[in-house]
Amino acid sequence: MRFLKGNSGLLCALALLPLFFIYIDKPAMLLLRDFHKSALALHSLTERIAPAVNILTHGTTIIALCCALILFGRRFKQELTATGSALLKGFIVSGIAVQVLKHLIGRARPRITEEFLATGPTLKGGFDSLPSGHTAVMFCLAYILAQRFPRYRSIVYLSAFITGLMRTVYMSHFPSDVLAGAVVGLAVGKLLTAAVPSRANANSLGKAYNRKRAKLMQSPAILETYPEVRRRRRKPFGQQEPIYGKEALQNRRR
Repeated sequence: MRFLKGNSGLLCALALLPLFFIYIDKPAMLLLRDFHKSALALHSLTERIAPAVNILTHGTTIIALCCALILFGRRFKQELTATGSALLKGFIVSGIAVQVLKHLIGRARPRITEEFLATGPTLKGGFDSLPSGHTAVMFCLAYILAQRFPRYRSIVYLSAFITGLMRTVYMSHFPSDVLAGAVVGLAVGKLLTAAVPSRANANSLGKAYNRKRAKLMQSPAILETYPEVRRRRRKPFGQQEPIYGKEALQNRRR
């Protein structure tokens, strides 16, 4: 039950995949073919945005940024080193996971057919559509960054969404490929951040521990056994004077 509660969003997204296969993928691709034949202003706008998105989401760019964060953090701020390392791990793990799934499923890309066509395990070019690799990597990195810097959560998730949208607009992937990629990326990000708690999670756990400890120290049993607790000034955990042991005896003698 705890697993279902913590991953309900991902499970719901997986449940929607068959609906995308049946009702959304083919109409979306036919609509996009007409869109590319048109001379709409929106089409020209996407033409300008696409090169920048491709450069920013390219594997070489992501690796370079991660390495820059690691090196910069070692010199100036250790937190940036941890962030760069986490992002690099996310890039590698999500990339491997998505490549394995791509070649196990063997789904044809939209440029081959608008229909759902999956050949099974294959290394043939053009049959590696499901799931979207760019989307998986970007959602994995977005999840890691959102956990470490909650203030910028909306920005990083918007960037990941735009990446997936552009992969569909330029008919590199079906909408279901993008949805599956997002699920894979978020799942990998969750697993990695669960193994290495973020700063925000560590702070919240520390605050909860301090509250429980303060409440315990004010219990009747503790106050009766250690009357010194009544006279102690409340301070954050780690800064309070000891109430027992050698240090406590030294403080009493003073």
